[in-house]
Amino acid sequence: MTFTEMVELVRTVFPDAERRLTGPAALDSTPFPAQTVEFLRTVGTPLSDIREIDFTPALAPTRDDLGVYSPDAAGTSGVVIASTPGSVFVVAVERSCQVVCFEESDPGEYFVNSSLPQFVAALALYCEPAVAGRIMDDQDRAKEFSDRLSALDAAAITAPRSWWAITLEEIGYGLA
Repeated sequence: MTFTEMVELVRTVFPDAERRLTGPAALDSTPFPAQTVEFLRTVGTPLSDIREIDFTPALAPTRDDLGVYSPDAAGTSGVVIASTPGSVFVVAVERSCQVVCFEESDPGEYFVNSSLPQFVAALALYCEPAVAGRIMDDQDRAKEFSDRLSALDAAAITAPRSWWAITLEEIGYGLA
């Protein structure tokens, strides 16, 4: 999926009133790639909680409000972009700005997506009415979502300790 297609998908699933743009002051000194900065400034992140993910406190209008996360001296550090009860989503700057998730109850990290725009687009795929609103067998829904997610970001499914792989299992069991 191209960057333009990701932008269109996110804007379709999350209309303007349901997205939060990040102000230029918050992004001026971040080490994000130019495409990620453009995405945050012009497309934004969802306002509503999706799978209990809350972007609201993490991507703030000023640089001083952005969180920096470092689990330990040897661990991955980066910019906090979202959280859930018990976990935090981080853009791992030293790893080409991949999105990773740290869970309080599980040491280590889960790979989420290859970039922040891909993470937001994957959430849009998850919420897209064509998938979320259709009456389908749970296994069929998981397969359809897996195929579409793989086309967006294959690493999101194939990476060791993949956060999306766990989500796909939950969809298949009717839990998500």
